[in-house]
Amino acid sequence: MWRNPNLPSNPWAMKISCKTDIYRVCLNMLPAALALYCLVVLVGPFFSGPVDDDPERLLVQAETLERSGQNHEARFVYDALLHHPLPGIRAEAHYKLGTLYLEEVAPVWHAMGVLEYARVSTGIALAREHLGAALRLKPDHWEARYNLEYAERITPPPREQEKARWHGNKSSVFATLPSLPGGAP
Repeated sequence: MWRNPNLPSNPWAMKISCKTDIYRVCLNMLPAALALYCLVVLVGPFFSGPVDDDPERLLVQAETLERSGQNHEARFVYDALLHHPLPGIRAEAHYKLGTLYLEEVAPVWHAMGVLEYARVSTGIALAREHLGAALRLKPDHWEARYNLEYAERITPPPREQEKARWHGNKSSVFATLPSLPGGAP
């Protein structure tokens, strides 16, 4: 790898004073950036989802992650199961995702109320979407129905629209022509 001998080995440790210094820093960082790009583009797709193919084992893995407080990682596993060919597995993944969103948002709604309106309404909308999909795939899933009804009950009311500041009357709405008395025909 080529390095300019006039620059320090750590490009972040030096003071950049002009455009040529910036060019030199970028030139020194080019091999590392290229290697990172190749790693992300070529190897990344192979590690983007769970490696295991057994859906039951993936569900157990996601539930274990959820119980340990790693909800973000559990969501990735449930998302991978949403594309499974068996409708029962997809229904369970939708149910678990909807319940996960509901468990995250319900305490915020009860504690903060409308102060966290955007976060709460987005989380509840995602929960309702996934729980509804679980019910479409498996209509007799009573836990999904119960959680969907709970999500419907705690849905925050829509934000109130600001009242219009325009206080005109009807004559100011329509254009009047000065040459004709009373306006246009």
